[in-house]
Amino acid sequence: IFTYTKAGNFFWTALIYLFSYAGIFYFMFHYEQRFTIYVFPILAILAGYGLYSITELLPRKTFAIVFTSLLLIPFAVSLRLDWLALKNDSRIQARKWAESNLQTNTKIMVYAEMTRFASTKEAIAEQQALDLSSLRQIDYAESNFAENPHGYASFHVLNLYSVDNDDFYKNIADYAKINDYKYLFLDPAYPSSKKARTDQLKELIKNAVLVKSFGDTQKEYFLRDGNFGNPSGLFKLKPT
Repeated sequence: IFTYTKAGNFFWTALIYLFSYAGIFYFMFHYEQRFTIYVFPILAILAGYGLYSITELLPRKTFAIVFTSLLLIPFAVSLRLDWLALKNDSRIQARKWAESNLQTNTKIMVYAEMTRFASTKEAIAEQQALDLSSLRQIDYAESNFAENPHGYASFHVLNLYSVDNDDFYKNIADYAKINDYKYLFLDPAYPSSKKARTDQLKELIKNAVLVKSFGDTQKEYFLRDGNFGNPSGLFKLKPT
């Protein structure tokens, strides 16, 4: 508001930039949270100018009290989110448990939102054959090292959250048996829009044994969308 009334040229330039930038990623590309970093400088300038303008309208003491009170809100939220991320991320719990309890090179399928285990060169090549576009930069990086550079235990794992191959999912039970996969780490709520795929995964675990559960649904609220991981389970698949 203050920028609009006192610096109209900058206001309209910033507004056009923000809407154009957002439109490109929403309608022409795709949205990722990290893409917003390029709008932060503009938003910071607008917010800073608005804050400066408010200081000219309020007494200094009143402004200090109001400003400090407002800062406590994001500070409290940030502490809570940090605690949840450290203590209640089912993906971190699952990966650490697997590293401590499963042998390296164990064959595992991982199907949960934004979830991956450290993988071997052979498994990455296998996933590439299923869906080339499913590979991420970390996959290409791991395929160039004899051992995981971060020291994580590596498994023969298919990280399926990015694999989009309907023919593969239709025959996933047979695929797991033929290729002797031992475990499936599964988020049963992901993705909610792929019912046929979910049904095939349920069929895969129908005779499997639940080895370990990870994560709990929040009692007061339910946080998901890849931030803390859903309640998930590690299943030992029926042997061939």
